[in-house]
Amino acid sequence: AEFEGNTLVLSFNNPAPSGSLAGITIVLDPGHGGADSGTMAGQDTVEKTVNMIMAKKVKSELEALGATVYMTRYDDSNPSLDQRVLIAHNHKADMMISVHHNSAGSNPVPNGVETYFNAPFSQPLAHYVQAQLGQYLYNRGAKSSVPNYNFVVTREKQFPSILIEYGFLSNPEEEQKILDPYHQDNMARATAQGVLDYYNALR
Repeated sequence: AEFEGNTLVLSFNNPAPSGSLAGITIVLDPGHGGADSGTMAGQDTVEKTVNMIMAKKVKSELEALGATVYMTRYDDSNPSLDQRVLIAHNHKADMMISVHHNSAGSNPVPNGVETYFNAPFSQPLAHYVQAQLGQYLYNRGAKSSVPNYNFVVTREKQFPSILIEYGFLSNPEEEQKILDPYHQDNMARATAQGVLDYYNALR
């Protein structure tokens, strides 16, 4: 539900067919970009670059399941956080997934994957995606972004929105996994399977 001028417009979305994401529109948000590199760690790995690599792989996996997928950036640009959310609105997204990688600064110990949500109705999506991702890296859980982070891209109230931290670039062993194409493929498939699990649970 949203206003168009002074008119309240209600949209009713049909669920995807069983075992498919046909009819579902998903917006992927590769975090950072442009002058905002995100975190840098280890082997001079730049977060904005690996975010884009992961987002493209997740896009391919979701499309293979029938989803229509858009991204908030396709190049080394840096839309504002509000612009990223607006892109999802303009595409009438059924969900938004923001792609990031974590860092603990100079501390090489922290590791693992975690998924953030804000609105309670986004928690199930975060749970199903995190359950799949946790097979490949230490499972840090699905977590509320309130009050510590309150990420703009997870505040959406019109559709489920989550932010995934696909591992710690500050952990040397995990960084090597993050840069491994085979591991990237596994994480992309796990993300898509988590989305499918979410829709299967709604049926």
